Amino acid sequence: MPSAEAEKNETTSVGYLHIYDDGKALVTYAESGEGGQITTEILVSGKVVTVSRRGAIESSMRFEEGVTHKSLYSIPPYRFDAEVRASLVRSEIYPEKGRIELKYTMKVGGSERSATMKIWILPNSSLA
Repeated sequence: MPSAEAEKNETTSVGYLHIYDDGKALVTYAESGEGGQITTEILVSGKVVTVSRRGAIESSMRFEEGVTHKSLYSIPPYRFDAEVRASLVRSEIYPEKGRIELKYTMKVGGSERSATMKIWILPNSSLA
């Protein structure tokens, strides 16, 4: 049986990191896609990561190991029911750097796929 090819998409974005007094962290950045501008907010709260996207794509997905979360995934004017089940949620956030890793299965509009998302947070001087 042939193995499935992995799809890899790597982008670099300039964003912002805010660490709250209660230990939560918020990463925000903007990117351009085929449909237009997208603003992404990633909230890290303990072992739960919420990824919200607004603009050309509208979604809010909660990643928590072993738990299935339902949401709505919208590419205007279309809306799809979505489910996300994380098998790995790992984050290490420091004042000027960090890393977030998510492994999950996602169902959108009846289609299912497995994915990995890795986000590295680097100081601005590292982008130069």
